[in-house]
Formats: sequence, structure tokens, C-alpha cells
Amino acid sequence: LQSSYTPQRVLFLCDTGVDPNEDDVAAILMQINLDMLARGLLPLGEPPRLGTARPPPDLDRLLLTANSCKKLHLCDAWVLDEHVSTLAHKLRAPDYACITSCYLDRNMLGDGGLGDLSRCIKAGGLPRCAYFSMSQNRIGDEGLRQLAQAIEANKMAEIVYLNLSSNRFGNAGASAFANAITFGGLPKLKTLSLDTNLIADKGMRDLSAALATATAAPALRCFEVASNRMGGAGLEALMMMVVARQGLQPRLDVHNCRIGLLAPNLVSRLHSSPLRNLHLLDMRNNRLSDASLKELCLLFPLLPGLLHLSLCHNFIGDAGVELLCHAVRQDNALPNLAYLGLNGNYLGDASFVSLATTASAGHFTELQDLFLLDVVVNDAGLLKLCEALKSPSA
Repeated sequence: LQSSYTPQRVLFLCDTGVDPNEDDVAAILMQINLDMLARGLLPLGEPPRLGTARPPPDLDRLLLTANSCKKLHLCDAWVLDEHVSTLAHKLRAPDYACITSCYLDRNMLGDGGLGDLSRCIKAGGLPRCAYFSMSQNRIGDEGLRQLAQAIEANKMAEIVYLNLSSNRFGNAGASAFANAITFGGLPKLKTLSLDTNLIADKGMRDLSAALATATAAPALRCFEVASNRMGGAGLEALMMMVVARQGLQPRLDVHNCRIGLLAPNLVSRLHSSPLRNLHLLDMRNNRLSDASLKELCLLFPLLPGLLHLSLCHNFIGDAGVELLCHAVRQDNALPNLAYLGLNGNYLGDASFVSLATTASAGHFTELQDLFLLDVVVNDAGLLKLCEALKSPSA
């Protein structure tokens, strides 16, 4: 600590799963300094050190490099909105029309920075850019609206990869983005990453409805939306979009959301259009309970191709695991399941007995990975499961 007072080091030490802004980092650093001073680990009177000051990026040198290698990469450089404003003005010149990738990840850019860059693109800048990434910044709804205007003007038609993860936009920005892509402004887009933002059910419904149309990003293969604020209605919209978009990767990663219970009509809607090709369903760290498992067990028979199911770090108890096992035994649900994650739930001996009974009955035959970390189990439950797994049919 005495030799390394950088924001990155403090974020590593204080890993909370949330990206704090610079004021939070400064407060954390100040508290550590005060604690060390009180323990005599810092000389009395030494001022707190709030990170190492960095010089502003050398934009002229950066542009010279970008012009020669066709890549504009400025990550982890403490780039501010005013730097991007200057950069965007220069990028309008024809000399930089050759740039094919723009990466500005892990900086301190907000709506102003993305707005300036979007206006540059709308005015004809970066016409050949195929890879555009501004993850881990501070972009909000207004910044995403500005980018949506550039997309709607068909000025980002070459984009293949678009990454705006780990920012601060929510429903308003997501809805503006959804309206823009509906008209075919991203015809070559293959990967869209919007995870770790503040998108709730309304924004996810708008995005899913847009992507379900034939004109919105027809080449899309990967859509990442984990770690947002959507609930059951958002999950329903995503699943129905996956049904409509058969070209998407057969995976649905919605970990770190707020799903809890499923939407009331999800199961009935999927009965007419089951997700037969879905291979992965990741629902880690949501708000799933035994009541949630009761609803999910009605859904599992409609997912015959599911290979990977993660329910880790929820509020599932023994009753929920018994419901899962009952669906496997009675409804022949999840016949091809190869991975089952139940870490960090409220499981005891009864859960292990349920899993053992199901395995002994000739189910879970394709299961290769079973994760049961951070649970409370005694010898009796563990021995029961081990005996069942010794069976040739298990």
C-alpha cells in the first residue's frame, strides 16, 4: 500500500463488483491513508497521495501512428472529454479515413466525449471503422442518443464490433439506440456488447423488439447484456428475440441482473416457439428463490438442447433443488445437460439426496461438471451423492 497508491490497485483491493467513479476512488484512498497514518505506517505530516498524475495524451503522435497502422487505440490513458473533442475535430480530415478500429476503453469519457465523436462520424469521420469500443467509461443516456443519431444517418455501416459495456446508460439511451438500429444502420454488425449498464425491463424490451426485426443488424451473432437491471419482463423479451433470431449464438447470459420471478406469460409463449437450440443459460447472482425454481422447472422442458445451466449465488434452497430434480425425473427435462452450477446457494443434505436419487434413476447421464461450492452439507448427504455417482448408470 505504501508503494502503490493507484486507482487500479485500490479497485483490486476493494473489489465490490461495482465500478466506482474517481470521487469514490479518492475517498477510498483517503481513508486508507488515514488508517495507515493512525497505525504509524505513514510519517506524521505526510500528505495523502491520491494516485499518480499522468500527462495528457499526445494526440498528434497518436494520430500519426493511427494513420500508419489504421488503428486508433487509446486505452487506459485517462482520456477526458476535452481530449476526445480535440481528437474528433482532427479525425474529420481525409487523412484519417483509413482507420478501421477505434478503441477508447477504460478511460474517463462521458456523454460529451461520445457526443463529439458521434458528431464527427455523422459528419463523415471514420468512414471505414469496423471495430468501435468505449467500454468502462462514464457514458450515459445522452451520449448513447448522440451515437444513435450517427447510426440512424447510416454513417456506421461498416461496424462489425460495437462494445459499450461498463458504462452508465439506462432505458432512455437503450430505447434511442433501439430506434436507430431498426432502420438498418448497422448491416454488418456481428457483436454488440451492452453489458454492465443500467438497462431495466423497458430498455431491454425495446432493444429485443428492434433486434427481432429483419432489418436490425441482420448479421448479428453475439448480443451481450449481462449485469444490467432487467427483471423477468426483460428476460421474456430476450428469449422471444432469440426465438425470432435463429442466427444468434445459442446462449443467453443474464447473470448479475434482477430477474427473481419469470414473466407470467413466458412459458405459454415458448410452448408455441420453444428454444430448442439454446445451449447456455447463465442466471448467476440474480434473485432466484425456490419459488423461482418452480417457474423455471416449467420452462426447462422447453429447452431440450440446453448444455450449460448456472444458478450460482442465488437464494435457492433444498426445496428448489428437489423441484429441479423432479422436473428432470418426471418431465425428462434437461436431457443433454453437461454443466450444472449451484454454488453459493442455501443447500443442505436434502439437496444432495435429491441429486443422488435423480442420478441413481438414470438421469443426468450427460452431466460432466457439477458445482456445489459454498454450501452447507454433512457427511450423510455427501456420501449419498458419492454412492450414486459410483453407479454405472449415473
